[in-house]
Amino acid sequence: MNRKKEIGRLICYRIRERLAPGKRTRFSQKLYGYKDRSFYGHHEYLREGILGKIPHIIPVRAAIITRKEYAKDVERFLRKYARVRCWNIILTERDFKVMDVRAKDKG
Repeated sequence: MNRKKEIGRLICYRIRERLAPGKRTRFSQKLYGYKDRSFYGHHEYLREGILGKIPHIIPVRAAIITRKEYAKDVERFLRKYARVRCWNIILTERDFKVMDVRAKDKG
């Protein structure tokens, strides 16, 4: 497929209002990842979230752009905690460059 014409997904979400604060934190940790500290902060571990494993762009808060092949997993996870709306979009060369740069930074 021509990279200039590849379809992506814009996923917008809103966390449910009645979600307890602890579950909101856990949602954020599972989605974005977090730093885990042990032995009174002497050891630090990076725990990878769902977005750490896939190329993505976060244009604004509560919105994610990713390739269509990865979108189903993200959507399925988000629906457990939030209301979700999704649209197909056409990804540009610039989008691919941003996704590649972020993937290299994490890897």
